[in-house]
Amino acid sequence: MLKSAPRYLSLMFCAVIACMAIFQTIPVHVAEAANQTITMDKAVYLEGESISLSYTGASKKDWIGLYPKGAMPQGSSPSLTWSYTDVTGHSDGKMTFTKALPPGEYEAIYMEDGGYNVFSRVPLSIISLKSPERLSFVDTDSDSNQVAGDVKIKNPIDVSNILNYNLYWGNDVGKLSAHPVIANIPLTVAGATYAEYETYTFAPDTPIPNGATKLFAYSHSLAGESAAGVEVAIPGIPVKKPLVSFEVITDMHITNNKSHVHNKNIEDALQDIIALNPDSSGLMMVGDNTENGTEAEYKELERIFNLYKKDLPETYFVQGNHDVRWSDWGKTSELFAKYTNMKSNYFDVWIDGYHFIFIGTEKGLKDYSYLSETQLKWLDEKLSENASPDKPKFIFHHQPLKNTVAGANEGTLKTNYWYGVRQDTELKKILTKHPQSILFSGHTHWELGAKDTMYNAKYATMFNAAATSYLYTDENKSKDGSQGYFVEVYDDKVLVKGRDFRNDKWIPNAQFEVSLSTQIPFVDPANDPDLTLSNPTIKLVKGTYTPAESVQVAYTSSVREDWIGIFPEGTVLNKSAKPIAKQKTNTIQQPNGTATFAGLNLAPGKYDAVLVGESEYRTDNDNLELGRVTFEIAEQVVDQPEAPQAIAFTDTDTAAGKIGGDVKITPAANENNIEKYVLYWGNDSGKLAGLAPITSVVKTGGSMTYAIAAGTSIPAGATKLFAFSEGKGKESVNYAEVDISDTGVVPPIERPFVVTSAALSTNSAMVDATISVKPTGKLDKAVVVFQLMKGNTPISIAAYEAKVPAEGSTFNAKFNVNRKDGYQVRVFVVSDFNADLTNIGTLLAEPVTLN
Repeated sequence: MLKSAPRYLSLMFCAVIACMAIFQTIPVHVAEAANQTITMDKAVYLEGESISLSYTGASKKDWIGLYPKGAMPQGSSPSLTWSYTDVTGHSDGKMTFTKALPPGEYEAIYMEDGGYNVFSRVPLSIISLKSPERLSFVDTDSDSNQVAGDVKIKNPIDVSNILNYNLYWGNDVGKLSAHPVIANIPLTVAGATYAEYETYTFAPDTPIPNGATKLFAYSHSLAGESAAGVEVAIPGIPVKKPLVSFEVITDMHITNNKSHVHNKNIEDALQDIIALNPDSSGLMMVGDNTENGTEAEYKELERIFNLYKKDLPETYFVQGNHDVRWSDWGKTSELFAKYTNMKSNYFDVWIDGYHFIFIGTEKGLKDYSYLSETQLKWLDEKLSENASPDKPKFIFHHQPLKNTVAGANEGTLKTNYWYGVRQDTELKKILTKHPQSILFSGHTHWELGAKDTMYNAKYATMFNAAATSYLYTDENKSKDGSQGYFVEVYDDKVLVKGRDFRNDKWIPNAQFEVSLSTQIPFVDPANDPDLTLSNPTIKLVKGTYTPAESVQVAYTSSVREDWIGIFPEGTVLNKSAKPIAKQKTNTIQQPNGTATFAGLNLAPGKYDAVLVGESEYRTDNDNLELGRVTFEIAEQVVDQPEAPQAIAFTDTDTAAGKIGGDVKITPAANENNIEKYVLYWGNDSGKLAGLAPITSVVKTGGSMTYAIAAGTSIPAGATKLFAFSEGKGKESVNYAEVDISDTGVVPPIERPFVVTSAALSTNSAMVDATISVKPTGKLDKAVVVFQLMKGNTPISIAAYEAKVPAEGSTFNAKFNVNRKDGYQVRVFVVSDFNADLTNIGTLLAEPVTLN
């Protein structure tokens, strides 16, 4: 028996080597066929891993399918999964297939215009890879800052495709960032088979890196590392308990069928939460609790949660668009309150000394939420309540903000982006004042670990919370799955841990650490390209028309299926209300434009122009109304003063709650019937009731300026300045407006470094950035980070760690891209750095952006 062992092992090693040779010789790139080519991201994939490729030369309905190796792509031999290339709108692009395929040999086949004419075919392999079974470690070093001794990794029963194990330092969120693999541990042979354990020995006095509390081991193969690993705590390191812990779940989409996969998924998720965190402080549900907001669905929600009521923590709900869309708002609110025990659609609670704030829509729109001025003011006040810059406030709202988290970026998703707050600009401006806030949202269903799962480029820290019903990928394709977050709050950090409820495992690339010392970059609202969507408005071009005239209605911040209808004055929207005329704004222009209603020939009298939100010409209830203006049809039109064209104001008073500075009024295009212009305090609802005009300014034939005295108090409720025209005692129907931006200047933060100069070279085709940095005190060590950006997308990073002498130092970074292609460079001077800027330590100088 012993004599046969060497032959057995020899055959086994030959088989492994032969398998490696096959994988390594698979051609990843196929020769061009009339410029239509495929390039696989890699030749070998792990079972369950998404398969990504790039293609060139696509047109019409060209498509790519995955087939078993050697298959002939015909109608009787369908692909295992496929996609058209035109989903990106470009001839060259990337494609990802998320369908799980079993281990085996396959081909990606590129075909012409919906048919079976093959441009090119590329082989690929899918292999299975088992994780290590167990990891153990006995520390023989008595120093709590060092380790020594044996790490033992137990082999799984099936070791095929394992080349070695990778050992890492880690902590509660996974591998320790910026630390390479500790060791590659090969498999060893004992007799005629592999050993039961593999061993790695730490040398005496091995230092433990700062922040490391665990060891992790992963299997490694030609296709990369196993998705899951094993872990063990490093002995002797005290384990801190979180000050508060909670879970975040969204988009349950519960139906009235208790056997539906959505309903089963949430039951599974609740069981997982109870098992993993029996001491949870709260369960936060971020909307789309039901599929259609019916009572039958809410009863099913109640049944599911009652099954686990005695083991679940206090549970809090907000509404999503599926809970409210196109419904009777009164009945919807009643059902929500009855079956969730929430007393309002927005509210706040304090849990273990931390503030949790829940905000929700106040209209039953199809996709977006609508936040009233009252709710936004309440939110601002709540975020200021007992606020501390190093203590997070947690906010929960169903829809994400525009161009922030995964699935909400219109730059990468041209037709199916899922941001959705009508008061997007207003909410962003509030968050900018409270950057210690952490906002959780749902709605997009984007899987955890996708690009921008966490966002902290500006405003605040935000997380996409995926869904428990079904998921979407960065390729804008749906997939089965159920995910959510476990959140742990410590005195210096917040851990946000992505969980795969369907497979009862943590999601390795969705484990986040929010350092409470991290500075959110401030972007001046005046220069922020993402403040393009705000509270929708509607105005008449003039107030009175003759029957033969076209009625013109101007609107702002309109989206998707918004429409404007002409109704008899005072018409209340309901299922029987019929507009005299109607137009969708997406057939004119969005977000801002003017709707012209010609040929109406209305009888003399008063009429309303109504802006209706996202309802595809529905008039189900008055809750869909976003704005209304009244106009008159008269046989003869008395000349009405035309509104001023614009008003501008910059506050130069540095005291909070006070303003001062010049108001500039651009006159009406036609001043024939105008004697003066009148200035008022106002807000989104119009002039502030009960207040006299601020002043009136006699027309001059040109632009006019009025100086508001420094120290002028802003009246309660005032958020805007309005300018009206007036002539012969008659005031213009329309007006110009400007937001009151109270500078309330805060003294600048004293930072240990100052950027003395910063510039982009104009003599180079590439992006060539240079800055000079000088210390302001004793601190002389810093990391200078240059981040190349295109829009909101990070492209590349260059970083320098250096001692900066008292006279200062100059730093330079060159990026090999065309400087004319719209790039910018953000420069940070920080105390620490990692490659994705999720932790930059302390901001040591004011950030600089070079355009």
